[in-house]
Amino acid sequence: MKTRSPEDLKFILSKDKTVGEVSTWIDELFKGSRKITNEIPTEIIDWATQIILDSYSKAVNKEKTMCLYKILHTHEVVQAAQNILQKSQNEIPNEATAYVCAFLHDIGRFPQALTGTLSDTDSKVDHGDLGAHLVAAQWPEKAEIIEAVKWHNKLFYPYNSIYAKFTRDADKLAILEYAQNMFSFFDMGPGLVSTEVLERFLDGKVVTHAHLKNRTDAYVNMLSWLFDINLEATREICISEGVFVDMLDQIKLADPESGALVENSKFLTF
Repeated sequence: MKTRSPEDLKFILSKDKTVGEVSTWIDELFKGSRKITNEIPTEIIDWATQIILDSYSKAVNKEKTMCLYKILHTHEVVQAAQNILQKSQNEIPNEATAYVCAFLHDIGRFPQALTGTLSDTDSKVDHGDLGAHLVAAQWPEKAEIIEAVKWHNKLFYPYNSIYAKFTRDADKLAILEYAQNMFSFFDMGPGLVSTEVLERFLDGKVVTHAHLKNRTDAYVNMLSWLFDINLEATREICISEGVFVDMLDQIKLADPESGALVENSKFLTF
């Protein structure tokens, strides 16, 4: 698993950051020295930045921290998008569209943070739907991007857009790569694999967030994303980086008995 830079974590966790300081950080990540690609139009970066800063300015306490973590996650998803694109051998028709999908996938998270939670269930806000609504209101003609944003967080994607499939993969890859940091943010405690979680995995089904009771369940949840990887390039990256092996090792460490069942599952194919 990858580790977030101490400088980014210090910035996120330090107090009394002004809107201007956050704006400067966003510029550095997406337009400045840490920019990953030139494919995302400045107009789109500026539009998203305004939504982010508006949410940040209204947020209090942990809501501000949520916004900052999601900015960093967005940067990580754009990086994951680049890695997939470099390995996909022209499977994606338009790289610029793919990058924009990755950049905007979580735009709905920022107004959602003002509810005090990033849980779609607890906030009663589906952040994919909200993000798609925001994009559609600004650029109604960008149907492929709207669809990708809307569907990136759903349990299943039943349609055929390569950009929606790509965005789902990039989001999952970034979360898998930085899983340890994700858990430190959500503060999930240890425990044995829950019965329902184990049963779903052994049936070859994706484990949902609603089933999670502890950190070990969350590792099984992420390992079950193996069943929902869309592009061969993404699968190859996950295998080469060892992210699924990392998930399995954590499960076996926390719950050896359930870990052995997971490891021997006929659906575990890496």
